[in-house]
Amino acid sequence: MKILLKLFFVALFAVTWSEVIADCRGKNVEAPVWNPVYTVKGILYIPYAELEEPFYAWYDSPNKESRIDYYGGMVKTYQLGNSGPYGTSLKVAPVTTETELNAKTCLQVNGSSEITIEPQSVLPSLVGFECTDLSCSAFPGPGDKHIYTFNPMKEFVHPTTTSHVDFEFDKFKTKHDKQYVNVLENERRREVFRQNIRFIHSVNRQHKGYTLGVNHLADRTELEMKALRGRRYSGVYNGGSPFPYTYVNKDKLPAEFDWRIYGAVTPVKDQSVCGSCWSFGTVGAIEGAFFLNNGHQLVRLSQQALIDCSWGYGNNGCDGGEDFRAYQWMLKHGGIPTEDDYGPYLGQDGYCHVNNVSLTAKITGYVNVTSNNEPALRLAIVKHGPISVAIDASHRTFSFYSNGIYYEPKCGNKVDELDHAVLAVGYGTINGQDYWLIKNSWSNYWGNDGYVLMSAKNNNCGVMTTPTYVTM
Repeated sequence: MKILLKLFFVALFAVTWSEVIADCRGKNVEAPVWNPVYTVKGILYIPYAELEEPFYAWYDSPNKESRIDYYGGMVKTYQLGNSGPYGTSLKVAPVTTETELNAKTCLQVNGSSEITIEPQSVLPSLVGFECTDLSCSAFPGPGDKHIYTFNPMKEFVHPTTTSHVDFEFDKFKTKHDKQYVNVLENERRREVFRQNIRFIHSVNRQHKGYTLGVNHLADRTELEMKALRGRRYSGVYNGGSPFPYTYVNKDKLPAEFDWRIYGAVTPVKDQSVCGSCWSFGTVGAIEGAFFLNNGHQLVRLSQQALIDCSWGYGNNGCDGGEDFRAYQWMLKHGGIPTEDDYGPYLGQDGYCHVNNVSLTAKITGYVNVTSNNEPALRLAIVKHGPISVAIDASHRTFSFYSNGIYYEPKCGNKVDELDHAVLAVGYGTINGQDYWLIKNSWSNYWGNDGYVLMSAKNNNCGVMTTPTYVTM
């Protein structure tokens, strides 16, 4: 989480730091030392998602324990380094089922030999702190350094300098407002960044027909990326109605189609550090259907309501879910609230409060588009609006996709290989290659303004495996 977040601390630091800075100029001043046991409150600002999360933290280094509460204690997290051989992480969050409203529930994850649980500090490390006068200079020139694109081998064999990595990493941190808790974390993230840019440029040299780029995820590990892929396949039949069209003539459908042109698609959002992709694919399909049944008026509906309230149908909030479980919850409760009525997306499991707001976009059912059938999915998009689809997004090429038609031969397309939920809003053909126009939920800093062109060849990455839409 810390790699995404910028911390704004309240008055706790104001006097301390102003005194340090006042005494700093022209003097040798020792770095301040944080107490090994402290409490602190502040706000986490999450880039791209327009989220501000108030928090309160307790930190006890001698006992290897920490606790961080979010949104006034709505969600509590505990990091217990002395619990078990590798530590234990706990999360206390409100869970709403069909029989209980906002029941306080404790969820547990144990550490392992690979990933140990340690107390989580929220104060920056002061290692290397020193006072110095700040002098300003002109903008450095002459521009970007491209040592690894013009001479890739130099990056791997006897590299004499890493200045190009430092240059790109500093530029990356500035662009995406990245701040890390200490020097060691900065170095760790720099090394992750270095390995990722090596991968990005290596793939781009292969001219695969699509291009990768350095985006806001370039300092993340694979484990952190996995947390964004929140489709949790349960292995049960989803209960949807069969596709009502027995034969589809592809030649009679438009050669290309894009629901964005008609105003049926809301802007790209950032799901933040929450495995809630399933709610974005679901809500996108419902927004499109409601658009078609509401005089072509686009209304933003609430992903947060599904995260908070559909636990009783098997979804797990920020820890994953499936679209059909959200549909079933809507069928039971008569719709979904608008984002304006329910409140903004939080990027956290929240208190369910649908009883206090009006529900809209009532659905009558949901339909399974014929699997692995390109004409069927094209017809479904044209006639029924944007379609909720699941894909295999586990490959690094997808994490850093920038533009072009994405085709990954290693992609799975079986139902149990699909780990991410997205929205199909159109289709088309470029240079003889058919593609699906897919809306993601990783902000418009990812991909082509938040979108990806997924190759339709061989049902690549499973776009055609489990498409669904709702009826109204």
